[in-house]
Amino acid sequence: MKCHTFVNFSFVIFVTVALSGCSTLDRMLGEQRPDASIISARLSDLNAESATVTFDVRIDNPYGIDLPIMGIDFGLSNEGRRFLSGAMNEQGSVPARGNKVLPIVAKIPFREALRVLTGVKPGAVIPYEAEFGLKLDVPSLGEYRVPLKRSGTFPVPAIPQISISDFKWEKLDLSGAVANIAFKFGNTNQFPVSLKDLGYDFELAGKRVFRGAIAETLNLAPGKDGAFNLRLELGTADLGLAAFRMLTGNQADYGFVGNAVLGSQFGDIALPVDNRGKTKMRR
Repeated sequence: MKCHTFVNFSFVIFVTVALSGCSTLDRMLGEQRPDASIISARLSDLNAESATVTFDVRIDNPYGIDLPIMGIDFGLSNEGRRFLSGAMNEQGSVPARGNKVLPIVAKIPFREALRVLTGVKPGAVIPYEAEFGLKLDVPSLGEYRVPLKRSGTFPVPAIPQISISDFKWEKLDLSGAVANIAFKFGNTNQFPVSLKDLGYDFELAGKRVFRGAIAETLNLAPGKDGAFNLRLELGTADLGLAAFRMLTGNQADYGFVGNAVLGSQFGDIALPVDNRGKTKMRR
């Protein structure tokens, strides 16, 4: 009577690879191995709080069957300082003898990142190194990890500084008031920006006196200022007697509150504006 011994082929492969190491794995896979590459990285949703970076990972499957994706882990670092880590459990697969582009989305919260990146202030451009581990379920081998790397930069936007550079009354009496106001718009970033849109409320002596928007585009180099003007016409009834009396002096409190959209090499940046102070007034 003959005895028949049945051995699971996958188990034999597993034991063989475990005993002989990576060289055996390389020989077994040969040219038939899955491949992956990062084909693009793009920034979006830039604002004062965070930025989103999306990495498009292309996976190529050389096998005649679908290749399951088991997941991917990633980390972003600056000069060896890890400021973001994450993972994604992907339930999909790469079609047989085909490819698939997998978007990996990472949101960078600036407050947490700057706690790690000591010495970095808003307005800076930060280089990063991104490392990925793509895990695939390879036939007869099980989990197979493909390492990937990508470098790039992202900005930590600084909120623009807006102040009054000149305030001149053309008219100020009980029938009303007319003023010409020159504003200075300061780019406090280390990269050039263009002011594409600015909607704002302007306050004088604690009272909102104007709501408007800037139509012109300002192109600003790093650390440089631009200018825009406002012609303000007020009725005494609209302003109120208490505020009117304050404005007959030499200076007054003002507020400039709104939202700006800046164009940049990284894409559009949405930023709040809230500048308050005192302005001297001349006649």
